[in-house]
Amino acid sequence: MAETDDEISLLSRINNGDESAYDELFHSQKRNLYKIAFNTLQDASEAEDAVASAFVQLVRKHSQIRCHQALNSWMRTTVRNIAINMRKKRKKLIVMDKNDIIKEADKQGAQHIDFAENAHILDCLEKLPQAQRTALMLKYAEDETLETVSNAMGITVARLRKFLEKGEINFKKHYAP
Repeated sequence: MAETDDEISLLSRINNGDESAYDELFHSQKRNLYKIAFNTLQDASEAEDAVASAFVQLVRKHSQIRCHQALNSWMRTTVRNIAINMRKKRKKLIVMDKNDIIKEADKQGAQHIDFAENAHILDCLEKLPQAQRTALMLKYAEDETLETVSNAMGITVARLRKFLEKGEINFKKHYAP
């Protein structure tokens, strides 16, 4: 963003609580910030979330930024850090083999999965009934305990085990070639 008097005053307007200044900054920076986030995440929706989160942080911390150039740098650094943290939190899912349900990959043995494979796994999960999909995602992708998942879903552990069992069977049916 070229530095003009209007752009230099943007930070002071933000510091004075001018909501239109946030809008101006958002519209002038969203494309560049989105590119930074997308390059890290390779996911359009997550990249948009990262940019939105950066602007939420700006609202909270705007008074700590001292000049316009620092604002641009701060925004780029913030969106990059948010995207990196989002990527770290994203659990890699792998298919062990055609007869086994997806498992969380441990960091030492994680295998690279290409975009098409991830898309296929997500498509298969989307075909499952909501309760089975939720149970599988919380248990395997989020690595939650049976007790935590059953409490989150408002069901007993025994019922959760049935959802997991049926979900694994249904996932295998959809995943098989």
